[in-house]
Amino acid sequence: MFAYAEGEGTTWTEAATAAGATDPTALGERVRRKTKRIAAEQARRTALTSR
Repeated sequence: MFAYAEGEGTTWTEAATAAGATDPTALGERVRRKTKRIAAEQARRTALTSR
């Protein structure tokens, strides 16, 4: 995730390659899904506290 955020890749696969992953396609997809899950959870928690 840090490689993607720092601009070391324009896609999750490129960022995983820059990070030295042995299977960048699988790692990029896994990190993309996890990041999406974490963002959704954070939005859910924020919505709960905004009530």
